[in-house]
Amino acid sequence: MKRMFSRLMPLLLPACMVDTPVVEGPADPLGEDLAAWCASTCDMWMGCGIDVEENCSGSCVSYFSETFVGNGEICTNAGLRLMDCMESLTCPEVLGDDPCNVRAEERRCDGSGVGIVCDAEDQGANSSGFSCDFGFSDCSDGREYRLLCEGPENPPECQCLVDGESTGRFQLSELVCPTRVEAKQICGWPILEQGHRPTPAVHCDVSGSSGVAGGAGVNECGISFGACSDGSEYGIECSGPPGAVVCTCEVDGASFGSFSSGAGICDYYDSPDSGAAMANYTCGYSLAPIRFE
Repeated sequence: MKRMFSRLMPLLLPACMVDTPVVEGPADPLGEDLAAWCASTCDMWMGCGIDVEENCSGSCVSYFSETFVGNGEICTNAGLRLMDCMESLTCPEVLGDDPCNVRAEERRCDGSGVGIVCDAEDQGANSSGFSCDFGFSDCSDGREYRLLCEGPENPPECQCLVDGESTGRFQLSELVCPTRVEAKQICGWPILEQGHRPTPAVHCDVSGSSGVAGGAGVNECGISFGACSDGSEYGIECSGPPGAVVCTCEVDGASFGSFSSGAGICDYYDSPDSGAAMANYTCGYSLAPIRFE
């Protein structure tokens, strides 16, 4: 239900010829006036010749209530901006490709939650070689989180696991296990640390990639992350021979340093998170997994 109303925007039939806004803003848009606002908005869309679903008003109320209400100030402001924009649209503008940046506002809200509480921390059994194996269970969202680093590589590759499914992977640059705080940052887990609210993970889209994967290493390869929930754009460019790859990290087009990676980034573009965990590990970003829901 959460995404149903937002998907109405692209599902449009012929537009009307009206070129003026037709919705007036309510006094309490996300409160007691939400139902009236939704009814007015659905009427406006139908008046523009848009074939909306039968329960348009109810879906609208459910969408805004579940997505933006009661989830903190960031979510509230995101919902209000979206409603203000919808009120100002003309009929031809409604036909545009996400004219009110619905997806961007949803990402801002998704990255602002109060976090997950996990009552147990789990430590895996020691093996004869180097490995990292720890996780979090009895979590408030019903999921289990685990970081596992092992394998034939030296240093080994790590997997970010949620309920046993990989949500991202990265290769250590040295034989040092990430701390539990670092694991949360690298894997994009919104798990509370000692009762404190975590730094919200940044939700982005993969806006581009370049270069060619070269087996165990990469040469002249990069990934960029755009349309991010914090308004910034992130990038990572890596080059060098296998085992000695150097990556340059960028935020909003500005480089802030080069770091030895060992594995580079291109081999990780096809990971479940589109390379976010590897970028987080190398550059210290806090990107949420791109493809994991």
